[in-house]
Amino acid sequence: MKTEMKIKVSHALNVSPKMLEDIENWAGDEFNVSKIHGSCKDDAKRKFSNFQELVEYRNNPDQELRALDFSMTDSKQNHISAKIGCEWNYIDANTAVFNLSGEDTTCIRLRQNIRNGMKSYRPWYWLLAKISLEKLFFLYIGLFSLYSVMKLAGVIKPDTTGIEIEIETLTTLIWVIIGITIAALFGLFHLGNFLKNHLFQPVIFSIGHGKERNENREWIRRSVVVLIIGVIVIPAIRAIVPISF
Repeated sequence: MKTEMKIKVSHALNVSPKMLEDIENWAGDEFNVSKIHGSCKDDAKRKFSNFQELVEYRNNPDQELRALDFSMTDSKQNHISAKIGCEWNYIDANTAVFNLSGEDTTCIRLRQNIRNGMKSYRPWYWLLAKISLEKLFFLYIGLFSLYSVMKLAGVIKPDTTGIEIEIETLTTLIWVIIGITIAALFGLFHLGNFLKNHLFQPVIFSIGHGKERNENREWIRRSVVVLIIGVIVIPAIRAIVPISF
């Protein structure tokens, strides 16, 4: 019985020589590579004859690997094809997609190996990489706008005991605060995107010089996480739950 399967990987991935070796082991000795293409930063598509040649690629900063597209076939016409790093977007957030075709038992075995094995190559920050900054941004804007409208409508009344403020002055002040807040949020949004794209990438290629680049960014990643916890998370918890730290 012939079968076709698609396996989608949505978590972040650290593509290392060990991962490529494991993919060959999951497939088995009967599979041979028929195609390996690497899409690079300099808009070039580089072709490799096997995974060993790919592992030996220098991966210089100006020729950095951005995506892989490879295929493997055995003598029984069982087929594996995969794209890693190509389909990452905010609508269908896949870091890798595997397509299998051939004998049903072979496809089931490969699917199980791939699903279980790919989890081993999640970087420690994989949950942070899944966060959609756009969704958080628009959620915050929506909640803040709702709060501001309720203020203007008088549903939420500030404590103005002993203070006389004209309605027009209060309305102007609220809109100024809204404008400043939105501008600040846009700045934070772009900063968050920069950090996500340069520090918490959904796909890392730790091949050649890519391994050194990843190691150099590691201490920055951990410092940013500690800073976020200290500046945002802990104050937020203290504001909600009166706990002494």
